[in-house]
Amino acid sequence: MNRQLNIKIIGAGPTGSLLALAMVHVGAKVTICDKNDIYNIIDRNRSYALTHSSRKLLQDLDLWPDLTSSFLSPFSKLNVIDDSTNHSFCFTLKDLYPYKSEALGWIVDHRELMNYMLSKISSNPAIKTQFGTTNLDQSFYDLTLVADGPFSTSAKSLNIKKLELQYKQGCL
Repeated sequence: MNRQLNIKIIGAGPTGSLLALAMVHVGAKVTICDKNDIYNIIDRNRSYALTHSSRKLLQDLDLWPDLTSSFLSPFSKLNVIDDSTNHSFCFTLKDLYPYKSEALGWIVDHRELMNYMLSKISSNPAIKTQFGTTNLDQSFYDLTLVADGPFSTSAKSLNIKKLELQYKQGCL
């Protein structure tokens, strides 16, 4: 008989929250913590572009229907400009051929996404939340995952190495 894994996730933003929901989906127990209180986790003035890969993951976790009906704005054209070469090109729905879709991708507001995901987290008995603190104690957990951003002080404190590729990017 397999025992249930106890996983700790540090960082409750979009990545950490989605990770927590994915881990309980495969049968783990999760504690998700964040140094910010719930208000500061939610209150960010930004948006995200979701791709079809994101859609697939959200569908697999049974989150997609709620998001599409309430929070997502589809887009059907994407202009990409390379400033260093001064070239540009435009992706459209026909570039998804042979796949049929109503959108090239979707835009979602951070606040709406986080309100939705944190409501799913708070209603899941397999997820324990610890907001307003970053307890780095790992003794109770089988695995600790850090999702608190690219400049994570938690990863540094826990001596978690990361692989990164330096590249210049921007998006409007």
